[in-house]
Amino acid sequence: MATPPLPAASVRYSYYQLLDVANAAFPTNSQASIRIAGQTGFRIINYGPGDIEVSYDGTNVDGDLRFGTPSASLSYDVRIVQAVWIRVTSGGNAEVRLEAWSHT
Repeated sequence: MATPPLPAASVRYSYYQLLDVANAAFPTNSQASIRIAGQTGFRIINYGPGDIEVSYDGTNVDGDLRFGTPSASLSYDVRIVQAVWIRVTSGGNAEVRLEAWSHT
């Protein structure tokens, strides 16, 4: 899917969002839309208490983040993530932190 260029007035070089996730299925629309000029990294952290799955297309599971384990977070360098869908798989709601950045 091609993404239109960012208008000059809205150029950003970092992104941060804290979400409270309660849904057991991926929602129709992404829970985060990340638009950063020259994005080079992405991190997602599950603060719990629920376990979650994450998707970058809204359909396929691209990772699971289990609260209280080393896999409670995922971090990517040299990866562009523009949309994120998250669902809870067990343990109730989950507080989820999203971060993205550019070295531009």
